[in-house]
Amino acid sequence: MARAGITKYSVEKARNILTSKGVNPSIDAIRVELGNTGSKTTISRYLKELEAEESVQLEDEALLSEGIKDIIAKLANKLHQEATEVITKSESHFQEEIKDLKTNNKMLTSQLNQRTKQLEELQSMKTQLVDSNHSLESELESQRVKLSDSSSLNNELKSVLHEKDEQIDTLKQNHQNSRESLEHYRESIKEQREQELRQHEQQVQHLQGEIRQLNQTLIVKQTDITNLNKDNSRLVTEASNLQKLNLNLERQNSQYTSELKRTKEKEFSLNNDVEIAKSKQKKLECKMKQLSKENESYKKDIDEKALMLVRLETELLIKNELLKNLNISGINEIEGKDSAG
Repeated sequence: MARAGITKYSVEKARNILTSKGVNPSIDAIRVELGNTGSKTTISRYLKELEAEESVQLEDEALLSEGIKDIIAKLANKLHQEATEVITKSESHFQEEIKDLKTNNKMLTSQLNQRTKQLEELQSMKTQLVDSNHSLESELESQRVKLSDSSSLNNELKSVLHEKDEQIDTLKQNHQNSRESLEHYRESIKEQREQELRQHEQQVQHLQGEIRQLNQTLIVKQTDITNLNKDNSRLVTEASNLQKLNLNLERQNSQYTSELKRTKEKEFSLNNDVEIAKSKQKKLECKMKQLSKENESYKKDIDEKALMLVRLETELLIKNELLKNLNISGINEIEGKDSAG
């Protein structure tokens, strides 16, 4: 960044500093005091202007009477004392304010760091809650799939059980029909026997043959009945097993429903935690913005106080120069009187 050009005031200040140190205020010395900036031509021009102004001031002072010069000297001394007191008080006051502002700034910076750390912790907690929520959603979806599969299997088993019940009913009906047919057949045979006994003895042998055939048929029917009874027992056993399996599936379905309910409750609780964390995060962000604004206001006050201090230092320097010029005029006047005497 380019440096600003030198001014007559900066040249005058550098010359006075060199003079107070007992150093000859040459152009090179002044340029070194100014930080090796400014051209020698400009420094020389400002020095000539300052010498011309001081010469005019001395001529003007020569026209003043002794009483006026004495009053001016006293006023200058009083002004110097008051200015020194005001500047001392102002400097002390500004230093205290700057110290307080620095303390407040340090405290606000610490609070801001603490709030930032809390915000980071809340962000981490929020991330963990979101991950946990995703995990619970996946687990919930898995439980839903299992529940759907269990419901489908339960429906299939109920359908199978219904079919088996229908088969059992059919077999019972067939068995009942067979028994009725057998009874009817026995009644028919009985009637036929009674009728055949009353018939001619020649038909006895034919009837006996028919009886044998009927006995064989009866044996076959009884075998069929026995087989039907066995099938009936087996189907009853299968129906009992299916009923037990259905009860187990209903019990599992109830467990899955309870787990699903607990999962939903946990999901609701986690969502509430997430909302609370978001609310806290918004409050912290608002607090951080407010602290930033207060910090900017403090910085602005510090800059204003520093600028005011610079102005007071400048005024003090000007008053010191004026006092110095007045003192020099007084000394020159005394020396003129001594030489005249």
